[in-house]
Amino acid sequence: MPSNGKKVCFEVEIDCWYVIQEVLDREAMQEFRIMNRALDSVAEMFENAESARSERNFESSKTPAGV
Repeated sequence: MPSNGKKVCFEVEIDCWYVIQEVLDREAMQEFRIMNRALDSVAEMFENAESARSERNFESSKTPAGV
């Protein structure tokens, strides 16, 4: 009996693909959260380094040269 180009999906197959898609979606979101935390941490580290450098530059500009 020809299928006339129609694809037959069994419920188990659909459930399996749904589960695989959900697992991959969760894993991807977890990776995004981890990467976002890492980037936030690095950005904060750079901000702190810039702030400390600015303070040193300010303090050194207050002392006369050659003293």
